Amino acid sequence: MELLRNAIAENWKTIITRHALVRMMERGIAHADVEDIIRKPTYVVKYNESESFPGRTNFRVAGKNDWSVVICIDYESEQIIVVTVID
Repeated sequence: MELLRNAIAENWKTIITRHALVRMMERGIAHADVEDIIRKPTYVVKYNESESFPGRTNFRVAGKNDWSVVICIDYESEQIIVVTVID
């Protein structure tokens, strides 16, 4: 969770993948809701090694909603990448 806090504190850009956008549309989840869950998580858990972003780790982030997001923190480009949305 500390890694995410640092990325948020440093105002890193959030990128939403095409796959995550499709899942958001399917589930009726707005961009603002995704940003909110990332900025105010109730828990962050190491999820798996990223297949889409080799050498990086995915984290599952949950908030006040019944769904969560999987993110990858890209230190080189200083971006938080939303990989998918899970309900």
